[in-house]
Amino acid sequence: MDQIQNTEAMVQDQNLTPAPQTGVEQKETSESMESTEQIAPVATLGQQLAGEEATKVPTPETPADAPATAEADTPESTEEKVDGTTEHISLEPVTLEKHRIYSTSELISMGVRFARLADNRDINDGAVKKKMVSIKAAGGVISSSLLVPARICLEQGHKVELNGEEVTMETPGLDNIYVLVDGQHRDEAVRRLNNYPEKDAAGLPQKYEDYFNIPLVDKYNVSCLLRETNTATFPWKDRQYLSNLLMLKPEKKLELLNELQEHPQATTKAALHWLTLDTSRTLYSRNIVAAMLDDKVLTEINDVDSDRLSAGKKAFSAAEDAFGATLAGTTPFSDWAVETIINNPKVSAVDMANTLAAFFKWLKEQGKATTYMSIKGQKATSAQPFIAKDTAIRQQLGADYKDYLATLEK
Repeated sequence: MDQIQNTEAMVQDQNLTPAPQTGVEQKETSESMESTEQIAPVATLGQQLAGEEATKVPTPETPADAPATAEADTPESTEEKVDGTTEHISLEPVTLEKHRIYSTSELISMGVRFARLADNRDINDGAVKKKMVSIKAAGGVISSSLLVPARICLEQGHKVELNGEEVTMETPGLDNIYVLVDGQHRDEAVRRLNNYPEKDAAGLPQKYEDYFNIPLVDKYNVSCLLRETNTATFPWKDRQYLSNLLMLKPEKKLELLNELQEHPQATTKAALHWLTLDTSRTLYSRNIVAAMLDDKVLTEINDVDSDRLSAGKKAFSAAEDAFGATLAGTTPFSDWAVETIINNPKVSAVDMANTLAAFFKWLKEQGKATTYMSIKGQKATSAQPFIAKDTAIRQQLGADYKDYLATLEK
């Protein structure tokens, strides 16, 4: 190579024409130059973010007769997508630094893939729209979101989802998957703004970046992070606290609390009354938080008679089938049913629950369930306040129940 370059220099200095190369020399020269051009280009982070190509950098000369060496490629996995196309996924681990904020573009260029906790709350459209307004008003995102390595989430017993698929310890490229623990509404707001960008003063599309950091402490509990970061801007309700409690106590047999979570469309109060057959039972967020730290409190809020739980589940399920989960999960239905069951001491709770289940089924078959939906859907007026709807529902249930019992006597 040096000899060729020196010859070229002499030609330029002396305006001479070099002697023709032999076939062997031409082959050696060609192979030498090819080996230089085949060196994989390395792009700087700035080039990656700007979408520029990397500059090819020659390496020291390699003898023409030296054996070819394989390039050191970044490990990749090919994954078939739903639409039939394939995607090349980097398997190279990505380690993020503490005390540093990363942009979305930077993380993507590093090979980071974004996942979510399956047990985190769903995206609230209203919250996203508020975030969009806030981001536009501030001229961009003004605070960072929190990421946690998927491996740590899995080690602590959390279920992680990536593009709708469950992530496991065997998922290829696990160590470049990071879970968005806090900031999912902000991230969704940025995505929507960029999907339909407005134009700035220069007439160019207004694009936004989201920003992320990892926890600033070495040891942390993901459940605690999830709970504490989600109580400031969009406070949790009792169901979110309950979900967090069940994640923290997977080894406990919490039959009542787990069953309570099986009825998400019902109010917590109504579902609790249905399942315990006790209209005096309450469950507040403060009780759930206390149960996270004190097993005695946990035992108290989960306490339930097994026969009553079985009977309550049956009656509740029949009511949901007849009226729909949302309507059946309100206190007019739950409290009327509970009072009907416990006010008949001569019949066991299980037998009364069976009777009510049959009654709700009869209401559905007779087409009477729509009557209750219309009562609930009435708009409140000064002459018909909202509270009167609950009374009307209870009165209608009582009248229909008498009719049902009358059919049994015939």
